[in-house]
Amino acid sequence: MSKTKTKLKMGFIKSLAAFSLAAILALSGWAGGAASVSASEKTHVVRSGESWWLIGNRYSVNYNLLASHNGRSASQTIYAGETLRIPGTRASAPATAPSSGAGQRTHTVVRGESWWLIGNRYGVNYNVLASHNGFSSSATLHIGQVLKIPGTGAAAAPAPAPVQTPAPSSIGGARMVQFAAKEVGNSNWRKYIGWYNNNPNHYWYDWCTVFVSYVANQAGYMNSTTIPKNSFVPELRADFARQGRLYDKYSITPQPGDIAFFNRHGYSAGDTRTSHAAIVERVEGNTVYTIEGNRGGGTGSVVRMSHRINGDYLASFGRPNYR
Repeated sequence: MSKTKTKLKMGFIKSLAAFSLAAILALSGWAGGAASVSASEKTHVVRSGESWWLIGNRYSVNYNLLASHNGRSASQTIYAGETLRIPGTRASAPATAPSSGAGQRTHTVVRGESWWLIGNRYGVNYNVLASHNGFSSSATLHIGQVLKIPGTGAAAAPAPAPVQTPAPSSIGGARMVQFAAKEVGNSNWRKYIGWYNNNPNHYWYDWCTVFVSYVANQAGYMNSTTIPKNSFVPELRADFARQGRLYDKYSITPQPGDIAFFNRHGYSAGDTRTSHAAIVERVEGNTVYTIEGNRGGGTGSVVRMSHRINGDYLASFGRPNYR
């Protein structure tokens, strides 16, 4: 064989080897010595007040799956600034958001939704969403109502800066829970009413609220700027609202020591009616565990309860200014 033919053959073999190596690297996801991120993988930077459930809802991903995809449990706390990986974009688009033309989508309101929750789902500020539909974000939404979702091509006004919710005090909250736990099982409501007004027979007080005040007093947090002494649920809720420390259940991640407010008429954004109050003991994923007075049969007892964040009864949270 001639030297020319030998060189051509060797050159062909080297080219084939180089091509095969490049193909193997490409198929294995390596380029320039670094692994590439799957095109279907998205990331989300955690903002103040967000939880596993809220972020999962935004991307239509189960919150337990989201946590496990990031090597975590949904009971673990996430922090502002943390970057989470979102399971691939192959997840089906929300069924309630059909396309209705370039840059314009719609969403049909279902039970339990609020401006904030819907806006969070589509990545739109809730004030912008309400304004885009000719409403204020304080307006009540109704089941079956169709909302227009601002499109990415729409020239929307700049979204206001996100509300900075106050960080919880782990020490103060834990102390509240500690004293509340000591009362679990007690059905002697006169103990709390008698403490409140020295008249243990005055049952017409909301003793669930009196219980919150009693525990705050025992823990050393009963004052006008933390947890005021109170005997009626609406007044306690109003106290937190006046302090600027009352939050819709979808706009804050509850923490131990927060005060949970409930509405027996069912949750609706902007509805100020309140019928019950409780102390948050802990949170696991979409479930809030509480210690609350005036629950159970007869005249009630102090018991431990659990409530789904997206359930109908739970409405809002007050965050005491523990110091």
